[in-house]
Amino acid sequence: MTSSKNTLNHKVNKSFKLRAYPNKNMLNQIFKTFGCNRFIYNELLKMEQFKYNFNCGTAPPKNYETLIKEIHPFLKEVDSTTLQQSRRNLFKAFQNFFRRLKGGESPGYLKFKSRHNNRQSFRTTNKKVDLIKKNSIFP
Repeated sequence: MTSSKNTLNHKVNKSFKLRAYPNKNMLNQIFKTFGCNRFIYNELLKMEQFKYNFNCGTAPPKNYETLIKEIHPFLKEVDSTTLQQSRRNLFKAFQNFFRRLKGGESPGYLKFKSRHNNRQSFRTTNKKVDLIKKNSIFP
């Protein structure tokens, strides 16, 4: 006979699907975030291409976003966690690329992100998103 305690200890993952209706200021901030994430991704991809093609250089430091913000101050206008996530996404794509190469596949090399692509996206690890109280998407 099985006890009912074992069936109660299952972990349940929940997800929420939200629809936001941003105003003009929010849309402006969202489009800035798209552009800044694209900029970071493309800059890091240029560095990685140079390393890959000429077999030289070292990996950029983990605080690359703070270093490049000194050169390009417009990056300070967006959430820093989205910029960090953009770097993580690129390096995960490189890991997948080299894994497929090692496995004998012939994957295409990574491509630059384009402003004209209809699929603009960004990810954040920030859990402080408050749409109702502050009327803003970003804290």
